[in-house]
Amino acid sequence: PAQDGEAPAPAAGAPATWSEEPIDLEGLKAANVDFDLVVGGIRIQEIKIGRSAVAVALKDGLLDLDLKELALYGGQGSGRLSLDGRGKVPAVTKSFAIQGVEAEPLLTDAAGFGRLEGTGRFDISIRTMVGALDGKGAVKFVDGAIKGINLGAMVRNVSSAFLDPAARETQKTDFAELSGSFTIAKGILRNQDLLLLNPLLRLTGAGSADMPQRRVNYRIEPKVAATAQGQGGAADVGGITVPVIVEGPWDDLSYRPGRADRGRGQGPGQGARRREADHRGAPGEPDRRPRQGVRGRGQAAGAR
Repeated sequence: PAQDGEAPAPAAGAPATWSEEPIDLEGLKAANVDFDLVVGGIRIQEIKIGRSAVAVALKDGLLDLDLKELALYGGQGSGRLSLDGRGKVPAVTKSFAIQGVEAEPLLTDAAGFGRLEGTGRFDISIRTMVGALDGKGAVKFVDGAIKGINLGAMVRNVSSAFLDPAARETQKTDFAELSGSFTIAKGILRNQDLLLLNPLLRLTGAGSADMPQRRVNYRIEPKVAATAQGQGGAADVGGITVPVIVEGPWDDLSYRPGRADRGRGQGPGQGARRREADHRGAPGEPDRRPRQGVRGRGQAAGAR
């Protein structure tokens, strides 16, 4: 138990949360320095950086760390970290370009997310201020797996794929390549171009993640592929698509079948717009769209 005046320790197995400790950069105004050094390791919050060559410049409350050589979770690259304590609102800016990174330990330490295996490439730029997180980036992983879901099984047997939540602990979706880009505005990460390739499956996806609340709202569309090509293969290979909705806190995600778009090759909503255009007819032809307000006996207003 916690002693008097101490905060209680988190319960075992409790969901991880972001630290609410305020960022205090007042100490950066105490000195001005400029030097280069090689360090055996750096720790930024929970992220562990290995042997690195760093150029340090501190002036008037602005600290710039130029990570010219950066070892990070098995990968190599470069990065830049700026801590700005000159104004009333402190700001932290991070940018990294790294290849060969092991995804699972990095994402576990950085965001408490341990459901992705594989080797990745990151190009990320993020700016953090009080109450705001903004940035953009692109990622690509190869030869890995998404833990907790078997999308191939869902496509092959959609009638029973969602009935056993306990099986998620051992399920995986292997991939040859997984890539996408994203933007972050006020803490909301949005992605519109997720692409997963493996020899028997193609997957596209789009959605958002509320990073302050650690929640996901995402739609993915796996498709059985009629090809044995993995990395570098085409995204559109025909086949049956079974949409899946992924939502909830990212340490306890849920999966359910989504509504399929009947228009082949169309994005969300395009099939409905095309059907409406077909009813409307060409210029000069009569409007064949169903009249609003005309309903069968006993149908409540607003029913469809």
